[in-house]
Amino acid sequence: MSKSAALLWYTGVSWKQRLFCNKRGYYQLGPITLTAGDIFGFYPRLVTEPIIDHVIVYPRIYPIDHLEIPSLHPLGETTAEWRIFEDPIRVIGVRDYNPRDSRRHIHWKATARRQELQVKVFEPTTTLKVAIFLAVDSFKNEQGEVQSEEDFELGISTAASIANYLTDRRSAVGLFANSCLADSGQPATLLPASSTGQLVDILEALAKVTSLPSSPFEEFLQAERAALPWGTTLIFILYRPSQYLTDLLLSLKENGHKLLVVQIGDGIGGSEMRGEIAWQRVRQPGDLTRTDTEETG
Repeated sequence: MSKSAALLWYTGVSWKQRLFCNKRGYYQLGPITLTAGDIFGFYPRLVTEPIIDHVIVYPRIYPIDHLEIPSLHPLGETTAEWRIFEDPIRVIGVRDYNPRDSRRHIHWKATARRQELQVKVFEPTTTLKVAIFLAVDSFKNEQGEVQSEEDFELGISTAASIANYLTDRRSAVGLFANSCLADSGQPATLLPASSTGQLVDILEALAKVTSLPSSPFEEFLQAERAALPWGTTLIFILYRPSQYLTDLLLSLKENGHKLLVVQIGDGIGGSEMRGEIAWQRVRQPGDLTRTDTEETG
């Protein structure tokens, strides 16, 4: 049997295989090896096809009933006293047209009644913007190994759970992780957004997170925070903060940034910040059911 004949014979066979995805990750399927032969096994033929595919297993998401997040504004969309941006689905009136106004906002019926151009006035709203930072290297010990694989996975699930919680409340959420992602070797850098596919992008990035840091977290934070929109609340998920990171977080707080630190497991350090910065401790998934700050500044 030739190679082409073996492949032709194989195309008539199909089967289903159920996969039990019990562990978060990014897994390769393939290449495929095809084996054919006579019923006695005297003339086996083997063909390998370089067909590669991947399976993405999202991190586990735990329910959060309530999350205390420091922000410049209350959680979710709220009415603001000044116009941050206009919500195009909440029209509260009309006014005279200004040359700087978009023609898309012209209210044609009101214009016909008043015989002069009128534009819609939208309700001013503001949406909470949150950037979740996962400090991968904070989970490592002095030997460069992950201190606790269970805590590392809990940290990733905590990021996923918070992102899911905020997305449900129509907040703009981003993710930053100083990890060499499994598919690209690059860190995760997703700016805050509230689009339909943002949560999927965040979960896919978290599925690909590895314990190999792309750079020290402090350097990573300094490089990425400059691109964040003004007023973004920063949520840090870490195991054990370094002294350098401690000083950096306090500096961010003094510069007006709203911060929340979620410390995973029993990692030490950071006690000097808990009177200054909103701080939460998550030792097990049940702690995520209701996460209240231990101390806030």
